[in-house]
Amino acid sequence: VWGIAIGIGPSGGAGFAGWFDGLTHCTNFAWQSSDAQFKEDVLPMNAALAKIMALQPKSYRLKASEYPTMVFDTALQFGFLAQDVEAVLPQIVRDLQQPDQVDSLGNVTVPGFQFKAMQYDALIPWLAGAIQEQQGVIQQLESKVTLMEQQLATCCTVADGTRMHQGANTIGYIDNTLAPAATDVRALHLDELVVMPNPFTENPTISYRIGTSGRAQLRVSDANGRDMGLLFDTGVQAGQHSMMWNTAAMAAGTYWLVLTLDGKRITEQAVKVQ
Repeated sequence: VWGIAIGIGPSGGAGFAGWFDGLTHCTNFAWQSSDAQFKEDVLPMNAALAKIMALQPKSYRLKASEYPTMVFDTALQFGFLAQDVEAVLPQIVRDLQQPDQVDSLGNVTVPGFQFKAMQYDALIPWLAGAIQEQQGVIQQLESKVTLMEQQLATCCTVADGTRMHQGANTIGYIDNTLAPAATDVRALHLDELVVMPNPFTENPTISYRIGTSGRAQLRVSDANGRDMGLLFDTGVQAGQHSMMWNTAAMAAGTYWLVLTLDGKRITEQAVKVQ
């Protein structure tokens, strides 16, 4: 069967070479012209992931009894609502007209009606573009994770005069040259200097708990040890404390928080990512 569309263009006609109401079957693949020689204004597709994320896939059943001339399948279907897709990708949705059904005398037995149809195959390049964009994001995140793992491996290397300390939410170290006796270490709750979240993208929360009141100072330095400033220097009461850390002016990278209480010091690493 060879079908050639007629009436294509403004002169009228739907431009279909074939129209089927009901199920169709093909024992081999359906082919569509895609040769480069037929195409112009060829441009890459941008923001494909955003388009795909805006679509709303659904499950549904077709109203076979209300639209008998459409010869719908009554099984559970999966797809999209054309009106939803039109709001995101109007190029793949069009308005169609189901013609009147007439008898042998030309009398209308079933009036025609308008409906929306969509080109499901046109979603394939958008899906391919979305996967490529998503893979790019994954590769960026993998690179950042690798960098942070290297930074953590470097910062947690045991040096003379230090020992490792790992709590539930933090990895840091205690400088034994400044640390108090063991009983005082427990009283100061040295595992309670925490940055959440960590790594972070913008203003994280710094939480710390101390067992005795005293003069506390919190300073920030970069990965090379350069002083970045003083967050606070004040008297504090024993107990749990927290504050928001404004990092809007700081570049992505590794930083060190140093909490000093009456000469005793706790150090915690914080990583800012883009």
